[in-house]
Amino acid sequence: MPIMQIKLDEAKMKITLKSIGLLGKKAKESAKKELGASADDILLESQKRLYKNKSIAFSNLVNSGVIEEYDKGYTVAFRASYAWAVEFGRKAGSIVTVEELLPWVKKKLRINNPKMQKTVAFFVSRAIFRFGTKAKPFFYPAYEKVIKGISERIINAVMKGIR
Repeated sequence: MPIMQIKLDEAKMKITLKSIGLLGKKAKESAKKELGASADDILLESQKRLYKNKSIAFSNLVNSGVIEEYDKGYTVAFRASYAWAVEFGRKAGSIVTVEELLPWVKKKLRINNPKMQKTVAFFVSRAIFRFGTKAKPFFYPAYEKVIKGISERIINAVMKGIR
């Protein structure tokens, strides 16, 4: 299953930096620092939205959120294999294998009997196939909220950085 991620990098801030004509080292450092703060905000807002949406896959999904720094920016990602299914939902007719559901059945429903785990996972799989699951967006709405004023925040951070 694909990992859900958003990159915040130099490409996002280049337009802003070009527009004010400040491509110096201090300006880039200040802008990157602001990108890091925005990445933190996206992760925090995503986690708040998961809680607010009352996602049944709460703890593992929240704990799978990570921010990785690389030379030109940051990546915000949720590494849980089912993060995309919570974000976008599943259409009726989607096949979820019993093996994919077993860890969830063990942890969430606290069923210890292996035969019973497989039986419950089978019925959950069949219900998902018949009815699908409702989308509970948490990641992209958080991104949209945080990214709204990023150009202004970068400009302010650059101005403070060069003073």
